[in-house]
Amino acid sequence: MGTLYVPTEILQGQQSTVSMNKNFADLQIALVDTVSRCGAAPNQINTTLDMNSQRIINLPPTPLTALEAVSKAYVDALALGGSPTLQATQVTYDDTVAQTGNTTAQSALDGLDLRVDAIELGAPGELPIAANVTFDNTASGLVATNVQTAIDEVDLAVDANTSGVSTNDSRITNLEAITHVNSFFGRTGAVVPESSDYTATQVLFDPSTTILTSTTAQDAIEEVALLTGVLTPGSEGSFTIPASGLIIKWGVTGNVTGTGTVAHNFPVAFPNSVFQVVTGSTVETGSGNSWPSVTVKSLSGFTVTISSLGIGSSTSAATYIAIGN
Repeated sequence: MGTLYVPTEILQGQQSTVSMNKNFADLQIALVDTVSRCGAAPNQINTTLDMNSQRIINLPPTPLTALEAVSKAYVDALALGGSPTLQATQVTYDDTVAQTGNTTAQSALDGLDLRVDAIELGAPGELPIAANVTFDNTASGLVATNVQTAIDEVDLAVDANTSGVSTNDSRITNLEAITHVNSFFGRTGAVVPESSDYTATQVLFDPSTTILTSTTAQDAIEEVALLTGVLTPGSEGSFTIPASGLIIKWGVTGNVTGTGTVAHNFPVAFPNSVFQVVTGSTVETGSGNSWPSVTVKSLSGFTVTISSLGIGSSTSAATYIAIGN
């Protein structure tokens, strides 16, 4: 503590104002250094407190911390092997988990009692009333905040949306027991799915392990078809790759006797352009040798000249491969 307050002697004249101001300042310091009965800080003793053989009375019946003074009654109870009475209001309550706002055992128990009373239990042995039981709607997306309204809300949703039960749900094992089913094509009631109830567009496809981008079976099949191409077999055939538009045609021209020229029309014309027409070996009747060469090509066909070293009236025809789009 500071020194005791000793007022300065007030003189007359101008010095009296200075002395008064100093006295007020010293008095303020002295008041701060005293112990406050109302608990104003700093309210602590900074040196040994000598009670001069005087008593301290009216201590709390039970100490709360190891640094508190105890009463003679508390010590006597311990000496006799008893247990000093501990008030619930004197026991600190850790509210970290419960988050109730209570800080003592007494207030925590009172709050718990009020919450139990709020549930409004019925007669002994009966369950709580559903309307008075809190419901957490965070995960469900429901609006209800108690069990009763949550059940009612779910019941209304089921009644209003009978098609909400999916017949392809793997958790449903007894489809014949379902009484509210709408198939894709409108069949209702206790129905078992039939092949006619579904189309490839309604079947999901996972493209994650493929090079495809389709997400339904229908689109996936069509995408594969575009990538692999369409074959038109036959002696005058073709192979079309829709994804790129590339078309390959093949076949055999008409016959030429000796040396001559023959025009050949494709069964189906190229829609855009002809890149190349390549002739292969000739198909000959009789003796001799011949070789073909293309002289004119167009979207609809080409002209080939077959030169022959044949003997007599031998005939020949040219095989070909045409590429275009």
